[in-house]
Amino acid sequence: MMLHRLLPPLSLLLLGTGLTACGGGGDADTAAPLLAGVRVVSPLLDDAGGLHAGDPAAVPADPAARAQRAHHATADQAAQLEAALGAQAIPVRVDCAADVAAAASLALAQAQGLQLEHHLDVAAPVLVRGCDPRVAARVADHLAAHGHTRVFVVAA
Repeated sequence: MMLHRLLPPLSLLLLGTGLTACGGGGDADTAAPLLAGVRVVSPLLDDAGGLHAGDPAAVPADPAARAQRAHHATADQAAQLEAALGAQAIPVRVDCAADVAAAASLALAQAQGLQLEHHLDVAAPVLVRGCDPRVAARVADHLAAHGHTRVFVVAA
């Protein structure tokens, strides 16, 4: 009978001693600040080079700034892709004050020039950046209409 009354307090004592000996689970407190700065970025391309589902955060709220033929990417996704592919990703910068037709022609020439210089095909990812999201979307659509198969408008 006496053993049954001693078991619960003895169990609590052993549990408390065990937690103290292993640090009491305090590692989670020290790991939290380390993980606070980590952001998970979904990739634009899968391992086979196919397109992943887009990040909803990359799609502009303004319908006029949405690409029809091209895709949208966040700045983090674009940076991740450029870090992984290096010169195999084609960066295109659209001038802020650019006329859409002039910007589209210049972007096409720029993309084709880099494509030739680095011996890339039309499947090489093209990352279009610009301060006017409407112009950038139209330029990206122009590139897609001219055969580039993986064109992304990068959100500012």
